[in-house]
Amino acid sequence: MDDGIRVWVGGKKVIEAWALHDSENFSGSIELVANQQYDLKVEYFNDIFEGEIHLLWVMPGEGNAIIDLFRSTAKPVDARYFVQPTQSKPVEKPAPAKSLPPKNAVSPSTTPNKPEPKRVEIPPQSSTRKPVTKPVEKPAAPKQEPRKKTATSSPPQKKVPPKTGPKPQQPLKKPASTPPVKPPATAPPAIPPAEAAKKQRELELKPIYFVQSKDEILPSSKMTLDDWVAFLQQKTDAIIYVKGHTDDLGDAAKNQDLSERRAKLVAEYLVEHGLDENRIQTKGYGSTQPIFVNPATEKDRAMNRRVEIRVKRN
Repeated sequence: MDDGIRVWVGGKKVIEAWALHDSENFSGSIELVANQQYDLKVEYFNDIFEGEIHLLWVMPGEGNAIIDLFRSTAKPVDARYFVQPTQSKPVEKPAPAKSLPPKNAVSPSTTPNKPEPKRVEIPPQSSTRKPVTKPVEKPAAPKQEPRKKTATSSPPQKKVPPKTGPKPQQPLKKPASTPPVKPPATAPPAIPPAEAAKKQRELELKPIYFVQSKDEILPSSKMTLDDWVAFLQQKTDAIIYVKGHTDDLGDAAKNQDLSERRAKLVAEYLVEHGLDENRIQTKGYGSTQPIFVNPATEKDRAMNRRVEIRVKRN
């Protein structure tokens, strides 16, 4: 575990390791009777970086106490052995029904507060505006019989009487020089806390893998790194820890340097894609924290060549 832990089973403390530790193992023993239930209480704390706890047990006759997490017969406690007491919800008594007036009924005592709209009698249209009749033409000149048209004479132009009614309202023209106002750009919506926590757990289970003996990211991990960028752009209040690792092949000092270069390479990628470099901290662990301690295959060893990203709220 990493860093401190205390464990009680059935009210008895079986593990006391309340101090700073770095990936160390602790064990305790207690006799349990089959088919009985025991309270389990776990307290832990972490200092910098992440806090990790692996709670395992060894059944009687299966081996000694936990000495090495990867060589012992200890197994994770199966979820079927955990029982959480259910609390019965109190039955709510129905509230007494209130006698309310019908929805559409209006009490005469409440209506006087609201003045009743006055009914305006609209007079006939002909009395409010001028009759839309043809204006009386001035008998300006007694109509003379038009002369016979000749080749040189032009036909008399009819005088259009002015309209006396209200002028029709003309639509307002938008000034040509005024460009349309664009709405201000809005930031992308924040991820809900529950969804953000779920996404963070999914990403932390996907390390970024590297080519053997090089600070070169495998093409299959580029998508994981891009997913981290998109997620961290939403977590603006978080500190980002980038942890580099190597396999166990080669010189330890060279592996330490390689792990630091791998962590810095990932940090540079995050900065190039818009993240603030002041939010990022890097650290190399060499081959001291493998996923597989004694890898049986090359595939297992390749999983040790990785970079892990962890996020903590500032």
